[in-house]
Amino acid sequence: MRIPPALAFLALLAVWPASALAASRPRFARAYRGTISGQFESRDGGNDVKGTWKISGVVFRLTKTQAFEGGFTGLYKVAHGNVSYTETETGDCSYTASAKFGLAGALPHPNPSVPFALDQDPIGRKTILGLIDVTRKLDVTESCPDPNGGPATTNTRKLGLPPLFDPQESRWRPGRRLKHTVRQKDKGTSESWSWNLKPGRS
Repeated sequence: MRIPPALAFLALLAVWPASALAASRPRFARAYRGTISGQFESRDGGNDVKGTWKISGVVFRLTKTQAFEGGFTGLYKVAHGNVSYTETETGDCSYTASAKFGLAGALPHPNPSVPFALDQDPIGRKTILGLIDVTRKLDVTESCPDPNGGPATTNTRKLGLPPLFDPQESRWRPGRRLKHTVRQKDKGTSESWSWNLKPGRS
């Protein structure tokens, strides 16, 4: 009886050691430089909040390469980057606020998340990982008109910023520029992140 090729391949997988199945280690660039931008929108009741940001001059530097069960991950740190952020609220209440700050100094210490990483699993699938959350707060003065025609009320608030980078496991190729946009929607909120990062030696 002739064994179908697919079944024969699965049989080989069952007896081959994991080391024989693992893909070879990819070439991780020493650094990536470029820009990251994003947008955030939230609609709740009669209010619409929109945030936009750009991280210019961002530099990710390779700090460690680790192997795990046939896969490889290159871990990168934020070496540089300047953030420009603007947020507006319209509707029943309103505000406009903006902030500019250095990215590296705004990261939590210790940082529970790796800001940027390149991963290759044991079968060779390559994905971009990471998450950039900052501790910086946005000072806003919210104005809400009186529905009865009286003076508007104002509230001073400190607001956290949304994640400035979340690649959503996008694909990457060694030696190539990383350029992509991802979008995410969930229960009245939408977010998007775009990046254009060039590999380099330092």
